[in-house]
Amino acid sequence: KQGMTPVPGMVFEVEGRPARIQSVSGGRVMVDFNHPLAGKETEYKVKVREVAKTENDKIKYLLEKSFNEDSLDFKISGAAEKKRLEVGITEKLRANRTLIAMKAGFFSDATKHLGFKEVEFKELWVKK
Repeated sequence: KQGMTPVPGMVFEVEGRPARIQSVSGGRVMVDFNHPLAGKETEYKVKVREVAKTENDKIKYLLEKSFNEDSLDFKISGAAEKKRLEVGITEKLRANRTLIAMKAGFFSDATKHLGFKEVEFKELWVKK
């Protein structure tokens, strides 16, 4: 279809995704879209640069991990049994098509690791 002769092991792109030809038989081509390291054991050496000790630092790191943005505003309210977190969503972030998944991931982390009972995401829409 792409004007090339398929050979097992050959790497090419399909709709922007890297693919590797596994086999060619009878005019049919078996294509593997998995990452080359998929299913393999990997070993990493990491260096801890900083440890988040305060609750504010932990929230900042979780926000950065979940939303890939380090400048989100947040506010903590409520007593320990009804701990609540408010997070401001920026205009740039609202344009992200995966925002709902980002929110769900952050909510899961904030409730599981930091003990929050509620997380409210605030978005401000302004007509220009």
